[in-house]
Amino acid sequence: MNHTPNYNLSQWEAEDKVLRTDFNADNAKIDAGLKALNTGKADKSTVTALQSQVNTVKTSVPKIVMGTYTGNGAASQTIPLPFAPKAVLVISHDGYTRNTARIFGGLALPGSPAKIDHETLDLTAVSISGNGFRVFSDTSDEYWTVVANSKDFSYHYLAIG
Repeated sequence: MNHTPNYNLSQWEAEDKVLRTDFNADNAKIDAGLKALNTGKADKSTVTALQSQVNTVKTSVPKIVMGTYTGNGAASQTIPLPFAPKAVLVISHDGYTRNTARIFGGLALPGSPAKIDHETLDLTAVSISGNGFRVFSDTSDEYWTVVANSKDFSYHYLAIG
């Protein structure tokens, strides 16, 4: 009697006597192989479930980016980010966010920009905008000014998504 090369199952020749014990042994090998195959599929589904959990964790971990930009002197400038921020902190290169009546930056949250809100004055310094944030310069008031986008002035930011 011959056997298969991969699983060593019985292969009878025409003159071989077929034995019940050979069938039982082959069926036991097939049963064990199918169980291993099914276990392998179960392992794949477990791996898939774990990968899904990893992806969920990845999306729940905050994204953080920090950088610098140079003001262009325009009324506003948009600074792009690789994600939609949940918070942006902007400070001038020397660390100021506010100096008496000047605001150089601040902490902006969605729907809550960093701004001067004094009596009838409402000047925004930093606001969140899509996948980035906007910085402003406004010197129209003789006392209160926003200078988060002054020409050739350096600013630092920290954004959390």
